[in-house]
Amino acid sequence: MGDLTIICLTNSRKPGGRCVAGLDCKTGEWIRPVRRGGGAVTIGDISYISGHPAKVLDIIKIPVIEREPLYYQPENWVIDIKKYWEKKGKFSAEELENFCGKEEYIFCNSSDRLSVEQCQSNVDSSLTLVKLNKIMFEKKEKPHGSGTQIRAHFKYKKHWYNLVVTDVEWEQGFNKKENGCHEYEGVFYLVISLGELLETTNSHFKLVASVIIMS
Repeated sequence: MGDLTIICLTNSRKPGGRCVAGLDCKTGEWIRPVRRGGGAVTIGDISYISGHPAKVLDIIKIPVIEREPLYYQPENWVIDIKKYWEKKGKFSAEELENFCGKEEYIFCNSSDRLSVEQCQSNVDSSLTLVKLNKIMFEKKEKPHGSGTQIRAHFKYKKHWYNLVVTDVEWEQGFNKKENGCHEYEGVFYLVISLGELLETTNSHFKLVASVIIMS
């Protein structure tokens, strides 16, 4: 079809690869570049001709084939895997506040998940940006002893949330930290995303796909 130019706001882990998403520079709408069927993109897919992968806050020109919305991720666009992405510039984090969501809840409720039915009837976007001044990250063992996970605990518009973090760089920053809770204050922007269907719970989990800290 052509190209889309986006402000990259996530580069998170996803089964099979990475999940990249951002805001269309022309319309301000969310865009999620994917492989066919909503499949994860690879490091090779999201790299520039220099070999360096796209990073959060990069302004990127992405070759796409067509839009391919899913009921839980309506922003999906299929990428042209035969072409490189192109970095066009860098976005200032100071401008992120202009793109924050205004809804009372993050995706309909304060739970950490949505049912298939809730997604089908209520979701018109699977990505949102929120601003926080205080947040607690908890490093803990995954269920069934399969390693550790990072969870974000925060209050947003009078409601408390407890969500898994999938931001790769943020997770790596916790590699040497002890299990337990770690509190932070400052200016944080979180990109929250709806994940793929977890069939054992018939749910789509809300994930902290990106943690952006104002320096």
